[in-house]
Amino acid sequence: MGLAIPVIEGGDHFSQFRFYQPLWPLLPLPAFAAARWLADHVDMSDLQLRLSRLRVPVLLVMGLSIVAASTTKWFRLRDLPFAGEIHIAQRGRVTGERLNTLFTDVPDVGMLMAGGIRYGYDGAVIDLLGLNHAQMAHAPGDRRGIRGHAAFNRDVFEQLSLGDPAASRLDSDS
Repeated sequence: MGLAIPVIEGGDHFSQFRFYQPLWPLLPLPAFAAARWLADHVDMSDLQLRLSRLRVPVLLVMGLSIVAASTTKWFRLRDLPFAGEIHIAQRGRVTGERLNTLFTDVPDVGMLMAGGIRYGYDGAVIDLLGLNHAQMAHAPGDRRGIRGHAAFNRDVFEQLSLGDPAASRLDSDS
């Protein structure tokens, strides 16, 4: 199933394989299933006694290796391949906070990069690309441009910006 996600979605032009992130916790499951099968079907009483002495040192070395291999990069966030994505989100939050100080009554705003701004802005955010907004994403129209980023529909935008109660805005948790 995990391999099918990018195919179904039509690919992913972002770095770091974001479609696979929810699958990482599932990767050890086949190894656990194989170990369980071996335990049920193979007599390993002699081997089990020898391995039980090594269990703690092996787990300790493996755990420390994983920590050493991964945390060093987290201390240098600017050097990570997806640092640009983090920077875009941070800039969006700052922009949202600035919009709050700019307006006394918070109007609806239409944004191209709506995710980070929504976290910082108190008003309604209209996602013009449809990445976080199903109504905009599924609106009819000519889809020219980057796949998944060309969903703007003027009629939907006008419905949303005029405060049509039947039209839903960007979810606050997007």
